[in-house]
Amino acid sequence: MPSACARPLPSGKCARKADIEHLFAEAKKAFGKIDILVNNAGVYDWSPFEEMTEEQFHKHFDVECSRLLLATQEAVKQFDSTGWNIINVSSNCHVTDPAGFVSLHRAQSAVDAITRTLAKELGPRKIRSTPSSGHGRNGGSARSRFRPRRSSQKH
Repeated sequence: MPSACARPLPSGKCARKADIEHLFAEAKKAFGKIDILVNNAGVYDWSPFEEMTEEQFHKHFDVECSRLLLATQEAVKQFDSTGWNIINVSSNCHVTDPAGFVSLHRAQSAVDAITRTLAKELGPRKIRSTPSSGHGRNGGSARSRFRPRRSSQKH
């Protein structure tokens, strides 16, 4: 039997809440249920701080943070109570601090903070929120209260 990963993924824009709702509806039709969300969006737009435009500043935050939050809200509606995963992809750019990326640093730092906060807020509902970059402040991972049971534990 072919795996769900062999099927084509729905595609679409994710600029507005309605776009994201449509994408999730299509994914649910294609796969039956949603049990993981991988947020991976970014903009590479280098500019020295003094030359950075307001548009660049807003674009980084919108693409990397606002859309992540909208997609996460929609995913949480789809998850059931058995425990699921949200993975937020982040770079280590804001950890190494190269010059010319102040707007990106701000957005990537926000992604990490959002990931840690979601781990605390959604953990009691058995929803994990973890970073993929491996550079989180608590040992490379956002900690949630949800931990899967081992098969040897009593249910």
